[in-house]
Amino acid sequence: MLVVLRPEAGQELLEAQAWYEAKALGLGFEFARAADAAVASALRNPFATFRIEEEFRRVLFRKFPYTLIYLPSPDELLVVSFFHQHRKPGVMMLRYLVTTFRTPQFQTSVIDEHYAFLDRLRRQGKLELAGPFTDKSGGAYLIKAANLEEARALAFSDPVHTSKSSIVTVYEWNAK
Repeated sequence: MLVVLRPEAGQELLEAQAWYEAKALGLGFEFARAADAAVASALRNPFATFRIEEEFRRVLFRKFPYTLIYLPSPDELLVVSFFHQHRKPGVMMLRYLVTTFRTPQFQTSVIDEHYAFLDRLRRQGKLELAGPFTDKSGGAYLIKAANLEEARALAFSDPVHTSKSSIVTVYEWNAK
């Protein structure tokens, strides 16, 4: 199984490793070993770990207050975040996971409008990650917003929602 690391997750990992190494010689290496162990645990049985939202799953680090958050598929394990468990709530609630699931009324003509909508969000700096599900049942995207109301307003203006082609759901996600 292929492990794919989001750039933001890689940055979180490097920053945490550097922070621990600055605290004590060798501690950064121990942190990296704990991260490797968490990924190895997820790889051993990717669909058996604790589910946090939809298909997103987590593995707790040993000895460090971190959680590996990932999205498994049959072919790959997408590492979404190396999440510090003691972040302040005001800092954490900035990202929102949006899922879209096709309805029986799905219109293929809305796909181009949907991608244009996502491109606008990306240009505005509000979209971090987006993609379709491999089973073609829908997709998901990660947006930044000041609060849940703003996130819902953005997501519910998505053409796949306004055309009733998909059911759109917004989740608050405690991510940096």
